[in-house]
Amino acid sequence: MNLPDINKRLKEVIEYFNEGNVSDFSKKLNGVSQQKLNRLFNLDSRTKKYPAISQDIITEVLSNIPEVNPTWFLLGKEKMIKDLELPELTEIKFENISDDELSLYIIKNKDRLLTNKVLKVFIEKRATEIAINILKSDIK
Repeated sequence: MNLPDINKRLKEVIEYFNEGNVSDFSKKLNGVSQQKLNRLFNLDSRTKKYPAISQDIITEVLSNIPEVNPTWFLLGKEKMIKDLELPELTEIKFENISDDELSLYIIKNKDRLLTNKVLKVFIEKRATEIAINILKSDIK
């Protein structure tokens, strides 16, 4: 018996957001234990079937991980991650943002920002460059 499609999609979400770590992922969900999630990926020894995902797990995933596209999660249609809704370029006033304000925004929103793999790589790369420059200036 194959893993049901919605169980596969949940596994994909866990892989994407927590590199497959079910324990860390379960901490993002209220009232959903690691054990409860792990059961979804193993045949029940009594029924020889995979357990169905409960409504509370579905609700917790979609409520606590807003980047997940509900249509994809429930039906397997569209993309896993919602398209970002970005303001029009004319609405963004970059000249009014100081480095300190940007740094504060990143610090306050780091958990949400780091779930985006592209932003995570960019932030980590930039942080490394800044650290290297600080070390170079300390050496001089």
